[in-house]
Amino acid sequence: MTDASGKSLVLAMCIQLLISAFLFLSAYSHFHYYWTTGNYQFLPFIQMLFKYNFLTITLCLLMNRHYQSYYYPPLISFYFTLMYCILAFIPPKICAESVKEKPIHFIYLLFKLLLMGILVTILSMSAYLFEKIFTFHLWNNLFTTSTITSSLAAYVQQLDQSDLSHNGLHQLHTLLIHDKNSLYYNEYNTLLDYISGSGQGIVGPVSMNGISLNDRQYLYSNLHRYNMNSSTHLYYDRNGTINDWYHRWNLDRYTVLYGICFAFLILFIENYDAYKTLGIKRKQYQQLTSKLKTIFCLLSFFGLISYFIVLFLCSNKAICDEIHPYIVILPEYD
Repeated sequence: MTDASGKSLVLAMCIQLLISAFLFLSAYSHFHYYWTTGNYQFLPFIQMLFKYNFLTITLCLLMNRHYQSYYYPPLISFYFTLMYCILAFIPPKICAESVKEKPIHFIYLLFKLLLMGILVTILSMSAYLFEKIFTFHLWNNLFTTSTITSSLAAYVQQLDQSDLSHNGLHQLHTLLIHDKNSLYYNEYNTLLDYISGSGQGIVGPVSMNGISLNDRQYLYSNLHRYNMNSSTHLYYDRNGTINDWYHRWNLDRYTVLYGICFAFLILFIENYDAYKTLGIKRKQYQQLTSKLKTIFCLLSFFGLISYFIVLFLCSNKAICDEIHPYIVILPEYD
């Protein structure tokens, strides 16, 4: 199945599934570590963030690219930080030993996971709150992007509506050559001048050498895409846009939570002490865990099939993106 641009939806969503799977496995491994060791020290947390971001930051500095130019490091860094803050900073610090000594810690863990789910849900539903948090001036540059397309969208949003009412987007083609009304800033005489001034990398303005905007079809299609996304009322200005970050963040808003819950479920199933309190002998425990693992394998197989069935039923990419956070759990348990 393909969308209007001719790109395969199934291929695009398979790539997104791989990204989600990596996030899922990262959450699984981090929670497994915290649960079994109880080591919530700050230094290992910083070391892990360094591993995630060292190459990315180096490339940003050497190539004058924005941090959001790289898809995965900002995503895993944010969700790992959120996971660490909730598990480590909100007392009590919970691990296997603490739950064994104080069973009430199990309830506290459930409250922490519920809090994490509520936070990401609120941010997903409130574009205004999302904008205010991630465009705060201290870390604004980490989450905003400044590209030719976003700059064009920002430029167009400053134009008076009457300037686009006749002939629609075709009138924009003349703005590439000369903005005779100087509708945005007096110092910018052409759209190319505006883009050159607003396209910022991590260490300064991005060079426009070798970049051409003569492809009218590319211009119109991208402008249409940003106008379609404008219903989310997210942030545009000369310094960049958080639309790219919002889209990436929103696709996997529950993936890390799924990974944590699955890790806890597996650890609980493999914990013989929990079965011993119920009077189950070790041989019965081994047989029971073997059956449970078989059931999980069958469920994951059907979940993977169900996921691809849903993908083939999607009529466009927007619908697939909308349901992805809810159905991604089906193949990930595989």
